[in-house]
Amino acid sequence: MNKKIRFFIILVFFFIGISCCVKSQAADYTSGSVTYTYQNYSNGVMITYIKGVNSDNSINIPSTIGGKNVLKLENSSNNVISSPNVVTLKLPDTLVELGANSIVDCTNLQTIYIPYSVTTLSDTFISNCSKLKTIYVDENVNSNRSGIKQSALINQITGKTPTINKYTEGGYTFSRYAVGTGNNMEAKIYAYNGSNDVNIPTTLKSIPVYELNNAFKENENITSISGGSSLTILREKEFYGCKSLKSVDLSNTSIGIIGKNAFTRCYELETVKIGKHVTNVGNYAFEIVDTKGATDEPADEDHKDLDGGKLKEVTIITDNDIEISQGAFQRDANLETISIKSKTTTIGKNSFRNCTNLKNVNITRNTDVTGTGDVSIGESAFEKCESLETFNFGDVTKIEAYAFKSCTSLNNVQFGDKLKSMGAAAFAYCENFPSEITLPKSFQDIGIVPFLGCEKLKAINVNEENYLYTSMDGVLVKRLKDWHYGKDKVEIEVYPEGKDDITIYKVPTEITDVAIGAFASNQLTSIEIQNPNGTNGLVTVDGAIYSGDDSEMKLLAYPGNAVNAILDSRTISVESYALYGIKAHIIRIPGAKDIKNWGIVHWIGNLKDEKPIIYYYGKLSDGGAKISGVYLEDNVTVYCVKSDTNTDKSILGDAKIKYMINGENYVIYQDSENDSNLIIEPLESGYYNENSSVKDAIISNIDWTKLELDKVEDSEGEEIVSATDIEQEINSVEIKEGIKELGDKLFMGFPNLKEVTLPNSLTTIGSQVFYKDESLSEITIPDSVTNIGKYAFRNCTNLSTITLSKNMTEISEGLFMDSGLEKIKYNNSDNENVLSSNIKKIGAEAFRGTKLESIYIPDGVETIEDRAFENCKNLTDVTISSSVTSIGENVFAGCSKDLIIKGEKGSQAEKYATNNNIKFQNITLPESIKLSKSSVQLDLNGTDEEKITYTISPTDADTDIQITWKSDNESVATVDNGTIKAVGIGKCVITATTENGKSATCDVTVIKSNNSEDDDKNNGNNGSGDKENNNGNNGSEDKDNNNGNNDINNGNNGSNGSEENGNNGGNSGLKNNGGSDNGTKFSSSNSGVIEESYGDSTSDKDIPYTGYKVALGLGIIIAGIISTLSYIKFRKMDI
Repeated sequence: MNKKIRFFIILVFFFIGISCCVKSQAADYTSGSVTYTYQNYSNGVMITYIKGVNSDNSINIPSTIGGKNVLKLENSSNNVISSPNVVTLKLPDTLVELGANSIVDCTNLQTIYIPYSVTTLSDTFISNCSKLKTIYVDENVNSNRSGIKQSALINQITGKTPTINKYTEGGYTFSRYAVGTGNNMEAKIYAYNGSNDVNIPTTLKSIPVYELNNAFKENENITSISGGSSLTILREKEFYGCKSLKSVDLSNTSIGIIGKNAFTRCYELETVKIGKHVTNVGNYAFEIVDTKGATDEPADEDHKDLDGGKLKEVTIITDNDIEISQGAFQRDANLETISIKSKTTTIGKNSFRNCTNLKNVNITRNTDVTGTGDVSIGESAFEKCESLETFNFGDVTKIEAYAFKSCTSLNNVQFGDKLKSMGAAAFAYCENFPSEITLPKSFQDIGIVPFLGCEKLKAINVNEENYLYTSMDGVLVKRLKDWHYGKDKVEIEVYPEGKDDITIYKVPTEITDVAIGAFASNQLTSIEIQNPNGTNGLVTVDGAIYSGDDSEMKLLAYPGNAVNAILDSRTISVESYALYGIKAHIIRIPGAKDIKNWGIVHWIGNLKDEKPIIYYYGKLSDGGAKISGVYLEDNVTVYCVKSDTNTDKSILGDAKIKYMINGENYVIYQDSENDSNLIIEPLESGYYNENSSVKDAIISNIDWTKLELDKVEDSEGEEIVSATDIEQEINSVEIKEGIKELGDKLFMGFPNLKEVTLPNSLTTIGSQVFYKDESLSEITIPDSVTNIGKYAFRNCTNLSTITLSKNMTEISEGLFMDSGLEKIKYNNSDNENVLSSNIKKIGAEAFRGTKLESIYIPDGVETIEDRAFENCKNLTDVTISSSVTSIGENVFAGCSKDLIIKGEKGSQAEKYATNNNIKFQNITLPESIKLSKSSVQLDLNGTDEEKITYTISPTDADTDIQITWKSDNESVATVDNGTIKAVGIGKCVITATTENGKSATCDVTVIKSNNSEDDDKNNGNNGSGDKENNNGNNGSEDKDNNNGNNDINNGNNGSNGSEENGNNGGNSGLKNNGGSDNGTKFSSSNSGVIEESYGDSTSDKDIPYTGYKVALGLGIIIAGIISTLSYIKFRKMDI
């Protein structure tokens, strides 16, 4: 070979060796008892192997090694961390990627901390860590998978729901989360434990604080709040229940939204300052005294007599459009002044309702910014502001229904040029409303009875340039051009209540229609149509106005000073408000089939001295008269009669109907034979039908004290009560099939309610439905129910036993709080106080203050929230399955001093018990149950009884476990503690169930023959033909779990040694129980993972894989050097 070529080849080998060494150069770094093997990676380092653990069985990976950031864990051919000794693993903030095989075979690993910096997760970053309980993560970190968040990806890979990692500094507990695509961080404060004068920091651990997360909720010690310059939002209930809080100064913040109920129940709050960026004051944000539970919390009975807190003045100056949302300041009885400057202002529903001392309202345009200054006033926004005398309507464009209702001092009303619309009853019951008003030319729409109860109003004038409305002798009239038929519609809208200059009103000839409620509460003795042929079918009968033809007539208006009201026999319908304000004592309704809400109810309120009587003609079930949503006072008698000659006999049963409520598809009425029983039935086509086929009727929330939806009130603005004592009278409720949902608070506060019958059609029970029903002692929830709302049975002090639906997945917040609950049962189960395995979460305060003595929380339950069993004084025995991964704060605080929590070693139950100084008993819960036979045949003429036994796995499971035996057809066979007894010919299934929900079944066939033979009971000792359940002494062939090769199942005297594949798909491996010098490997349960059983000596796995490359490289270099020296030697010889 040419010498030059030979020299070139030697150089190539030399540089290949050097390159190999450089590229695979690995080094070790030791910190404490842990050694890290690493190599250069990008601009940092990658850890490829970790050996050892700290004394507390933890590994805390450093953020830097050799001055470089730790960026990645990965080992393509081996495992980075593979130790049975590590229990806790904490990853550094510098880490960006968890590569393949990062964490493998850490069989005792329980906790991992994954920081926000991790953006890439391999599908195989973790495997075979069977005891892993908790994965802590920072919030909202994006993964590398199409926007799937890190938490979701971790859950997808590990099957564990990650827990938010919390940090502490300066009395604050907070989380952190990444913003955008980089490493920008923001902090969210969760809790506070510091001084009473709070100065919210701008940063925590150098991270800007942008958000609070109920950090101060129900903190009864803090007195002032300030700071927080980086805050952008106050979320729902941020300061809820801060009962000592006096001042809030957030004027230097960038807060744009003040959340719902942010300051509710801050009884000492006097001053609030919010920065100029605010755009929305949330629902009930400053409603201080919440006596009606508008927060979805139980009503605050302890403060129900307070006069509305101490808040007196609110000033909002913003550079933006501002919305004051629903109920934001309602019932703040001491609020006197509200000043708002903004671009535009929207005052939401009930915003200042019941602010009884509110005198000054100043809403103006902020001249520092561009804006129209328009003001919109929502429904009931200032209702019952009794001290309000004047209001600036200059920029008001819209006034919605009931906006100023019952503002009894309002006497100065001057509408501006922007007003376009006015809703129903907008100024109802304003006793001092001016005698005359003028609507502007911009005005376009008016609701029904806008000035109801304004007894001083005598004339309504209209600007002459208004093209829609006009005034005829003080009566408001609307003109609508009919371009199609060429005939204009001219309709009377409002006849002023105070107009008393005439007693007989002659309707002008050009009038074609009368609006609903146009003549409500009039001072007339007769209303006469002058031009019957030109008024679109309007006619006068006995001084009242009807519409329609001779066969079917609708009552539109009745003279207010009539003595008795006798409707025309052709009447088929009574329009809303048609009878409002009449002085009549008796009303007869012959044949009317559609009595609307307002027509009758408002008539009742005007009768003070005499007992009103209503005569109904027709039976509901015959398609007769129908009351739609009517609430009647308890002194009103309603008779359903066959005709006008039958005046003393009710057709709907024999009793008088005190109250009857029709919903859209249901009717609620008092039982005709037992007036203490309330019946709820579905409706079909709007009428009661005993054979109704309705299956999905929904009973919405009914406030038994008023009809809030339609604002039913008497002539003085007081809310009409439907059967005043209904809550006191009813002791049983019968809900018929077809009812699907019960609305919130439906039967709340029925102190004598003892019995409730629920149908199998029911799926949902709303929140607080039976709250404070103190006589209810037992109730069965059908299995059709999937959801029961918060606090549904709270304060049911005599409720000792409940049968729950097995299909519920959650025990909701406060469900049984402060009830007398002692026993929880399920249909077709003998177990007591054993929750269903379908339950996933036990909500906060769910069983707080109950009388439970024991509770078994089975496999399947994942979360127990704060204070779930707090103050259960009798609770001594609690079993918690290992499926529970989260237990909140104070869950068992205030329980019996003899309380013992039972659970598995290393479980969340043990951790909670240890941390809270509660006795803990280590038990092993059953993972499975197996019966001695999977099928049994019994013969009524032969062997009619057989005993089957069960085996619990694992073998060290709790021996005190309770087993429940059930037969699904006791007419075929019964079972008693495993003994099956034939009853009749047929088939059935016997089920044995453990307390924690594990079950096994046995198929039973019962025959009746002349010669009973038992062909299925062979357990032959020499390997019988039964290849499923045979335990033959010589090791029978068992093909039950074999997916390929036949395994030899180790029998009682198994002489051949066990070769076991489990579910391995056919590839056998030798199973080693430890003690081997080299650590024998075996394949297990389809996992495809090579597990290691550590022996007495170190296996070759301890050598880092990069070492092989280094050794190879050095070998090549040495070979190259030797070759070079040889070459030089021979070269010299040649010379």
